[in-house]
Amino acid sequence: MAWLKRARKTMNEEKIKKEEEEREKDVEIIPENEPIEVIHVKWVDLHIPANTKDHHTNRYYVTDKNRNKGKLELVVRRGQEFKMTILFDRPYDKNNDDIKLVFEIGLKGSLTKETLAMLELEDKQAENTDDWNARVLGQKGNEVELMILTPNDCIIGEWTFDVITQFVDNKDVVNQICYEYPENINIILNPWCKDDTCYMEKEEDRNEYVLNDDGYVFQGSAGQIYTKPWHFGQYDKDILDISLRLLRVGFGGNITNKMADPVMISRTIAMVVNACDEDEGVLVGNWSGDYEGGRTPSSWSGSAKILQKFLKDKQSVKYGQCWVFSAVTVAVCRALGMPCRSVTNFGSAHDTDGSVTIDWLYEKNEHGKLEKKSGGDSIWNFHVWNECWFERPDLPPGYGGWQVIDATPQERSEGVFTCGPASVTAIKKGELSMPYDAAFVFAEVNADIKKFEVLGGYQFDPLGEITDRVGKKISTKKIRSGNDGEGASLRNLFDPDRNREDVTCNYKFPEGSKEERKAVENAVKHAQFSYGDYVAPPKDLEVKLTDIDRVMIGEDLTVEVIVKNISESKERRTISVLTVEIYCCTYTGEPVGEAIKFDEHIGIELNYNECSRKLQSWGSNRL
Repeated sequence: MAWLKRARKTMNEEKIKKEEEEREKDVEIIPENEPIEVIHVKWVDLHIPANTKDHHTNRYYVTDKNRNKGKLELVVRRGQEFKMTILFDRPYDKNNDDIKLVFEIGLKGSLTKETLAMLELEDKQAENTDDWNARVLGQKGNEVELMILTPNDCIIGEWTFDVITQFVDNKDVVNQICYEYPENINIILNPWCKDDTCYMEKEEDRNEYVLNDDGYVFQGSAGQIYTKPWHFGQYDKDILDISLRLLRVGFGGNITNKMADPVMISRTIAMVVNACDEDEGVLVGNWSGDYEGGRTPSSWSGSAKILQKFLKDKQSVKYGQCWVFSAVTVAVCRALGMPCRSVTNFGSAHDTDGSVTIDWLYEKNEHGKLEKKSGGDSIWNFHVWNECWFERPDLPPGYGGWQVIDATPQERSEGVFTCGPASVTAIKKGELSMPYDAAFVFAEVNADIKKFEVLGGYQFDPLGEITDRVGKKISTKKIRSGNDGEGASLRNLFDPDRNREDVTCNYKFPEGSKEERKAVENAVKHAQFSYGDYVAPPKDLEVKLTDIDRVMIGEDLTVEVIVKNISESKERRTISVLTVEIYCCTYTGEPVGEAIKFDEHIGIELNYNECSRKLQSWGSNRL
């Protein structure tokens, strides 16, 4: 600490060498005019093996002496005591020796900004975990054992640690001797501490969402889900250091008390994992199919390698798509102690205009037939984001727990490419005025599709709506499933339900229920844009195609056509021709190439409320 340091006494080289050997390169800054009886620190033992075991941080590379052959660093969770032993050059006398422990984060600590803590040695344990505390556990000769408590809302990051001895010299000037511990003390979030807003009650949840460094991401479609094993690697070499650096970068290089708040920490992580803003982000997104200059997103299977490459090359890594962004986010969050999991939404909507609906626009061609226009809104086969667990002091009671964040760059939020945290509870209820980005996430899981004919002059004629296509089989990894330290078996990979937990009910009420429709109505009230008051056209026929998700390459395309007469006039209807257009699309819903169109004569007659099912097949040679 620069403001505490004083000039070192003039010593000969032999004495300097001897003292440095005794203190194992620890630093003590000694002023002039020092009385002989002043107490000195010879060394400090942070009991790294024991402390990290108690704090569930013993697997980090910097704490593991079996992997790290260099200097070990202490990693502790805030709101929980850790042990320290200080060896002095004589017995410590609490009545005469003025000792202070100083913890600091950043270039210049401040008591008011909570980036500096100066602790006196206490005789009793703190009554709560709200503040710093240093209590004497015991004393034996020149050694003093201490228990250090960090606050439950401490700024997370790399803290420095000094021991200050204060005395009055023979000129009645107050002086200080500063012993500088040579390594950082890394303080992270604590889901084991009841007073930390990241607290998780169940041990099995903490084991899965904080400690587990292996898992899965889910891909495919609602009808055909694929499992991809993934190594998050939050304990691997440099990952903690990279994660803390990213956090500092996300806050503009400044140490701020926002780095104590999981709400702001998670939002910042979602921003710095992508490289869209001027923030030196980790991953460059690419959905073009041309991955020259980097690796295809599908070739990655671990987060640690991506983060290590980011550190080594000192530039953003190419390339990622949603599941890669999500998996890297898991690694960073878990490294910092935040409970986090990867979540896949099948049939995921992307609302680009803030309407909280997916708007399909049609125009009549020269033959008077309606043709769909290419527009901004889309529905992806799947999209992968993250959930983090913490309380929301900034929201009314009841909206804590799982919070959505999304590092995949889609839309800007408050000027930058980030998303969340959005309360999953708020999303389910359609209460979208709560920060952050709840409306965007609601549309992803529960938007209605609305069809309009473009009439010109900003006039739109409603054509119909689909209310049950978006948000299917929202999935995350089951607790203790699959490759929990043992690797994933082929059986697990091709039987996703063995390791998949369906969390759709967390995001929405049962499709079509009164509660689900009310949530949609609540959501639309918060829309930033609308094509006007939507008045549904008269109902006539309901046509559904099913089982199209399970077609394999080279097979015939066979679908079940379900037609129901729902005409408001209750008159008989004759369906003579079924027109089907087939598009080849990327998983983001973008069409590739021209549509293949079929007009099939099916000849169905239906009375009111009558339903007909018919299998219709197109040979693979025609596709």
